[in-house]
Amino acid sequence: MLGALEAAHAAGVLHRDVKPDNILLGRHGRIVLTDFGIAQIEGETSLTDTGGFVGSPEYIAPERVLGQRPGPAADLWSLGVVLYAATEGVSPFRRSNTPATLQSVLHAAPAPPAAAQGALAEVVDGLLQKDPARRPTAARVRALLEAAANPPAPQADRPVALAAGSRARRRWGRRAWTGLGAAVVAAAAATFLVVADPFAGPLPDGWKTEHEKEVTATLAVPVGYVRGEPAKEAPADEHWVSYTDPSGAISVVLQVDRRAEDAAHEIKDSAAAEMYADNGDFKETGSYRLNMPKGPRTSTDPNVTLHGRKAAGNTVVYTTDDSRQPAPRELEILYYRSTGGDMYKLMVGYPGKGDFTSRGREVARTAIDHLEIDRP
Repeated sequence: MLGALEAAHAAGVLHRDVKPDNILLGRHGRIVLTDFGIAQIEGETSLTDTGGFVGSPEYIAPERVLGQRPGPAADLWSLGVVLYAATEGVSPFRRSNTPATLQSVLHAAPAPPAAAQGALAEVVDGLLQKDPARRPTAARVRALLEAAANPPAPQADRPVALAAGSRARRRWGRRAWTGLGAAVVAAAAATFLVVADPFAGPLPDGWKTEHEKEVTATLAVPVGYVRGEPAKEAPADEHWVSYTDPSGAISVVLQVDRRAEDAAHEIKDSAAAEMYADNGDFKETGSYRLNMPKGPRTSTDPNVTLHGRKAAGNTVVYTTDDSRQPAPRELEILYYRSTGGDMYKLMVGYPGKGDFTSRGREVARTAIDHLEIDRP
């Protein structure tokens, strides 16, 4: 797509209507940018400009909405919107009507991309700068996209740590902050999510407890695990905390969805219902963030308890779809719905094979057993 725009711009032509409908995917990786019907020679005025603008409102650059003379940066903005929609699954500026959409283009700041990471996230963020002078050049975009398309091979048994991001989607596979994966075989059934109870015993040596106000809970984690910090621009209704082994192999994430902030009524009425809904998302969509293909193997348990109260659990199994170095992963999830309607999810992810597997299962068991909710 960038190559097509570079060729057009080199000829002095602005496309002015870059959007998914005008992108054709052909055989053997061929991609065609089509519909130059409203294209314009740079600097000239077209008859179609009379009385307003042309193009699709949600993909039009702010300078065009303001009636300013556009340049190549306007097409690159549209490419940024396409990339955002492709990676996040939602158009960042679409609203219920055209005036609202144009206001969104001019003033709204979309949630930071969650599925896009690293160089790709830098491309998306850069291209969606309202000021065209602040957008990266085509050459810079090309360098970043090439870096995103050819990442360095990951180290063995060092998967991406669990992370949190946008609240654009609440449930697994439909939420922007991540889908998470794991790997389970029949022999591992005995290590499935351990039922938490008030008789978990003392905390093992080398562990500590941390009271986390953001999630109104006390979390047990191994000493030396690194605490993650939410992004400064994270939405106010996003509540989570993470701790990760310094090697990046094992991660512990506690997330809570507040009932008082659930305007869309997405929180289910029970821990088991939330578990089944998430499990369906895993089956249908997998996870882009952790390279998890759809249809992983899962082991659901609606009869787990947390300190004598109803909870639910799931273990998800998958092998990453990384073509260079696929890796097995396991994830254990504890679901708990408080009496006030808040939904807690404690998630522990770790390698599905290798030296870290037994340690990951131990971390999951201990973290689950010693989780304390402030308002049960």
